[in-house]
Amino acid sequence: MELDRTQLQRLLALDDEKFKKVLLGIAREYGIDTSAINVGKEDIARLRLILSTASENDIQNLINGFKNGGGRA
Repeated sequence: MELDRTQLQRLLALDDEKFKKVLLGIAREYGIDTSAINVGKEDIARLRLILSTASENDIQNLINGFKNGGGRA
């Protein structure tokens, strides 16, 4: 998956529930078991802040982390 700045802005414009669903969907696409992940309103706010200030390199590193199973065994 490639995520450019335009796609990121669209993602950040989603309401909290859709934003969460998209992020969890991306994680599942890369084989991460999201069944035990609880994402609350504070988590969403932090994720929005992190992603809104992320560089292109940061975004690519995030995607690479998903590709590598999110660091989970």
